[in-house]
Amino acid sequence: MSDRKQPIYRDPWAKREAWRKHPVFDRRTQIRNMFPGFGIALIAFSGYVAWDNLSSPNSSTIHDLKKHSEDQIKQKDNLLGWVTGQDDKKADHK
Repeated sequence: MSDRKQPIYRDPWAKREAWRKHPVFDRRTQIRNMFPGFGIALIAFSGYVAWDNLSSPNSSTIHDLKKHSEDQIKQKDNLLGWVTGQDDKKADHK
């Protein structure tokens, strides 16, 4: 015989209901396995955010880029006004 003891079922239906008590169907196991891959995804996303923050330009560079962008927009508006002739109308109203 085998060394492993088989459970003795006194209730005739207990053997058929035993699968419900298996650890796979435990509530804790079901909740833990509800989102497979979530832990790995969380670690990967955290690493991405950390790398992005470390490799991004600092705030003074961002300020310089914004100022440069505003200057380019002003130049574009001036050029567009000169080409369309609206620049003269603005000068007349002032």
